Amino acid sequence: MTAPLARAMFAPLVGATFQLDGVSAFPAELVELTDAAATPGWEGFSLLFAAPADAPIAQGTYRVAHDDVGPVDLFLVPVGRHEQHLLLEAVINRRAGENEVS
Repeated sequence: MTAPLARAMFAPLVGATFQLDGVSAFPAELVELTDAAATPGWEGFSLLFAAPADAPIAQGTYRVAHDDVGPVDLFLVPVGRHEQHLLLEAVINRRAGENEVS
């Protein structure tokens, strides 16, 4: 089962290292979670990951895994470089309550 893409599952993991798997696997730190304006009944947020500068990544869908949340598939977009890191962003917009596991 795929983990829910809820803000609450990612919020406690800011600063944690995730494993990204695409052409090859590499670590990426979740460095920022930003709330987005959302219509009532919807949830919107973005996740910013810092991957190694030489990570073999292009815009696309990647399996992102962490022991606390399991694997999820995210569409990641390279959005810049900071110091020695490649910055990757995922934007999530979903109906509140969708895909949530009780």
